[in-house]
Amino acid sequence: MFEGILAGMVNAIATSISSMTGRKMWHVDAEDLARVDAHHIFDHLDMLFKRTLNWVDGELNESGFARLSNAFVDSVKEKTPAFPFRLDLPFIKGQDARSLISPLIFILGFVAFMGLSDHGISPFALWSIIASLIAYFIGTRVARIKMGSLPVSYAPYLIALLGITVAAYFVLGDGAAKVSLIPLFILIFSDRYGGRIAICAFVGGYLLFRDGNMSVGFPYLLIGTLGLARSIRTERIASFIERNAYILATFLICVGLLYWVLDIALVGRIPLLTSREGLDPSYTMRSHLLPIGSVLMVSLLGEWGNRTGNVGKARMASLVMIIFASALMALLGYRTQVLITLLASIIVAIVWDLITVTEIFLTGSAIVTVFALMTVLRTYTTGANVGLLESISLRAGLTLDVYDMMADLGGYLGFTKGQTIIASISSFATLMPGIAYSPRRYVAVFAGGEGISMTSTMFGPFALDFGLVGTVLILGAFGFFIQKEYSLVKTTIGKRKSILTFLYSLTLGYMLIGIETGLVDYEVLILFAFSFLYTIYISRIAQD
Repeated sequence: MFEGILAGMVNAIATSISSMTGRKMWHVDAEDLARVDAHHIFDHLDMLFKRTLNWVDGELNESGFARLSNAFVDSVKEKTPAFPFRLDLPFIKGQDARSLISPLIFILGFVAFMGLSDHGISPFALWSIIASLIAYFIGTRVARIKMGSLPVSYAPYLIALLGITVAAYFVLGDGAAKVSLIPLFILIFSDRYGGRIAICAFVGGYLLFRDGNMSVGFPYLLIGTLGLARSIRTERIASFIERNAYILATFLICVGLLYWVLDIALVGRIPLLTSREGLDPSYTMRSHLLPIGSVLMVSLLGEWGNRTGNVGKARMASLVMIIFASALMALLGYRTQVLITLLASIIVAIVWDLITVTEIFLTGSAIVTVFALMTVLRTYTTGANVGLLESISLRAGLTLDVYDMMADLGGYLGFTKGQTIIASISSFATLMPGIAYSPRRYVAVFAGGEGISMTSTMFGPFALDFGLVGTVLILGAFGFFIQKEYSLVKTTIGKRKSILTFLYSLTLGYMLIGIETGLVDYEVLILFAFSFLYTIYISRIAQD
């Protein structure tokens, strides 16, 4: 009976389309629908996806932009001279620098940042930081364990528990829904049911999120998305990205450069030498694609140099690319983008052996010098009369003080329940009228500021939203995913390694910078989401 009703609806739609277009449409019988099951549907969807991807690939490679991009890259490879020398002091010559880019460097960086402050914080805030860093460390260790799929015999019990807790949500409220996250998360590791459970979780999370229930909708959306990424077992997506990696890098550089020019033209001056007032936030955000594309290009050139024996050429081309992107970002007056360009490029260079240990120390000194000069210029343009060291110490102390307040306000389970992070998306920020239009301004309101923005370390927004428990879980997840990414960087080859190295360098770089600034910028959240999902996807197809 159900098939007959569905066939009637499909035929009615086909008849309407036929009458409007004048074309003869299909006719569906109930018997045809009775033979269709989920397996057939997924087969047809897979075929549709394959054809769509092939069409996009063909159109992209035949486009004029692709030809210009390939010509530019070929010209760089052919005409760039080899770097004439490698700086390598005798007493550290031949040392392996890869230990410097371990995910554990984040813990050392956070401890060093705390040491810059000239005063302490409350015991609760201190123990919250310690617990979060321990969770991050545990996450990196868990990521090394090879985990299989969920045994089939466990699935029925977990599905029953999930059904009971979801049904209880309509009676008991959000508490039951949060309990349902436990069986839901475990079920996405089922090879048999994971994909279907993930689709249901994604749709349910979207409906709850749209209805304004962020505290339940967002976790369901997140788990559903993770489950879908784990369920994809085809290499077509990875192969598509790898084939068009140079085109993607060139596109990002061109778009970022275009919006950089528009941003400068809008204010009619160099923001580094005056002030950033008048810069268009949307133009500025899009200009950040310039350093992202530059880091991807450096990673691709590193792979090419190692594969073809042109490491010297790759070193020279990468150096020019880094200086170009860093200089343009510096002129906008944003230290964060300069630092991420330099940090991420160094990480990429270490992976592809484009830099020696001696050169790393020299580059590190240059980064500190650039940061100091930009800090002095920034202090001068704002009218503050403090020295460099005093400025750094005061900023670190203020940031930790703000975190102290956020940790106290968030307590164990959080205060704002996700609204701080959601404020990264401007369309959602307006849901909180009169309070803030960005996460840092949101934090500033609770810290007693008005009309300003404040940083509260990476942990501050998480503590305010989700409390100590949520911060510990989030940092544990960060440690897990970053270690997974690092392991894939060490085990993959070719352009796949280039893509993973690019993502890992930006992820780790933003985490190191985010120790002070936090991870609350929209483009950074998008980057982290894509990076972690791509890591899950590559890990899955690597297992198969």
